[in-house]
Amino acid sequence: MANIHVKDGAAANKYLKAAGAGLDGDPFIPEHSLGELPDTASGDLAVLRAAGEAAVDLSAQQVFTIANGANGSAVTPADLGANYRVVIIRCEDCQYIPATTTMALELGESGADTVCEMCEIDAPDTIWTSGNLPTSGTLRAVLTHAFGCRRVRVVLSKNSTGGSTVFTIAGADKLL
Repeated sequence: MANIHVKDGAAANKYLKAAGAGLDGDPFIPEHSLGELPDTASGDLAVLRAAGEAAVDLSAQQVFTIANGANGSAVTPADLGANYRVVIIRCEDCQYIPATTTMALELGESGADTVCEMCEIDAPDTIWTSGNLPTSGTLRAVLTHAFGCRRVRVVLSKNSTGGSTVFTIAGADKLL
């Protein structure tokens, strides 16, 4: 790990936290932290609102459960109740996700429409999938360009094994 020396607008010395040695084969990789995402609207988000630093609407968390032996494709999509610009997806216990499993998302804009496969932004004919998911610990993902998303279905490339895989899904920054 290394710190990168910089000057701020007042010419004072400041340091940015970064990994890497700053060499061609091991370049600096700046580290950014947004901290933990709030679990509820009464958590960190309420503190930010009270301080006047943010005006972001956060939906109630919806539980999306993939049963043992299933991949999620037949599960009713989680309904966030309104349209959001950002979607937060979590799985607090990944132990029932098999090795080399990827995740795809199906999204919908209204409470009654058919959900559609999420595609790559630069290749609209290419269905988006994640890299391999963890098989233990926690998974957190943020869909930052979910503009207008209301319904979300998580589909795994392999069936859950040994137990149910539970995701929580929430929307942030509600569309008016």
